Amino acid sequence: ATEPELVISPLIKPLAKSDEVQLIINSSEEVQSIEDSFSIRQLALIGNIPHYTTVTGAAAAIEALITMQCSGGLEVASLQSYFRGSS
Repeated sequence: ATEPELVISPLIKPLAKSDEVQLIINSSEEVQSIEDSFSIRQLALIGNIPHYTTVTGAAAAIEALITMQCSGGLEVASLQSYFRGSS
């Protein structure tokens, strides 16, 4: 299988080669950042990197990760288990 070609701006290109990127926060406000946002989303998708477009969303995700790390992870439970005996 051939890899899709990335259309990456010169600003983003060094990040595409790095395995150090683990999270992308891209809030587009200025003209250049709006132009770069397509390349950044493409990089996130192809690199399987979590990508947030608002600082509020990224902050919520980071808070959730910290909570998971401090509590030892997540437990899977059925929706019904939350309502058993609550009648």
